[in-house]
Amino acid sequence: MKQYIIAERDVGLASLFFQVINALNRCEKEELGTPIVYFKNQCVYHNPEGHQNKDNVWEYYFRPVVETTDTLCISEQNKLEIANAYENTEPKKLNNSRFVKLSDGNRMCCHYGDRKLGHTMIVPPHLVPKVYEDGHRENANAIINKYFKLRMYLNDKINNFFAENLADANKVLGVHIRGTDALVNNAEKWRKSFDIQNYINCIRIFIDEYGDEGKVFVASDDAKLFNIVKNEFNDAIVEYDTFRQEEQDVGKSGNNTKGSAMMPTYLCDDGAKAAQNGEDAIAEMYLLSKCDYLLHNASGFAHVALLLNSEMKHVDSQRPGGEETLSKFKEILL
Repeated sequence: MKQYIIAERDVGLASLFFQVINALNRCEKEELGTPIVYFKNQCVYHNPEGHQNKDNVWEYYFRPVVETTDTLCISEQNKLEIANAYENTEPKKLNNSRFVKLSDGNRMCCHYGDRKLGHTMIVPPHLVPKVYEDGHRENANAIINKYFKLRMYLNDKINNFFAENLADANKVLGVHIRGTDALVNNAEKWRKSFDIQNYINCIRIFIDEYGDEGKVFVASDDAKLFNIVKNEFNDAIVEYDTFRQEEQDVGKSGNNTKGSAMMPTYLCDDGAKAAQNGEDAIAEMYLLSKCDYLLHNASGFAHVALLLNSEMKHVDSQRPGGEETLSKFKEILL
């Protein structure tokens, strides 16, 4: 059977997740062949030395989407053609092309999906209130359950952490705080209304409701914002040990990528740390998905957790924000 090779874009981890979901959906609907996810050096999480004995970023963390067809099944000629496509094509043009023809009748694609819900795109490009409950979570979850299989080492890490830190709680509140560059993105001015107090108020409501029978798991890319919440609630907060971006780190583009996406400096300068950060991020996404409730602001990271658990109740801390957010949060606790 022909191969449909899903290749990387110079974007964050969550956007890569959405791309793979959309590409797998398209592959099924259009019968494009056997899908293979093949993320190499144009992905910021790529480590030239590999990670967990793999050299394909997807397979650092996941088993092949089709168990019998991993990246070893891609011919050297096709790998060369893919490398040449990245080298000789302007990133935006390549990302917007529906596919690149390869020898032996195979195809490569790094396209996110058509900018409309439907045939080829399950996951919309942004998590905004109007798409929260439009049905895409259930559709994406079906693709995830069929194709996304964590490698055993990472699956065990996630399950062991949950068992040791969260499983004994009657209820678990998952909290994701997207900070850093997301709060200064000029293309999305609504992000600038961010107020950490919304998080603090909701977490306090949860703790008052459940006391020692509840636990709060907090994930954040922003060290400053995480520490504000941690210092407010101290031992009530459960955290996964991971890197967080410091306030003074304004980010940069990847050293080895041709795109212009802004990433934390530690991801761009240290391949080993970037690969480990990807592992930690996936662990946090899956842990958030195991919670009873999710409190979040708009981010792909939280969106992934909502796709992993399409039935999880959630509240956006910033939209509408203030008293309306508190009212919505109280409603989901009932």
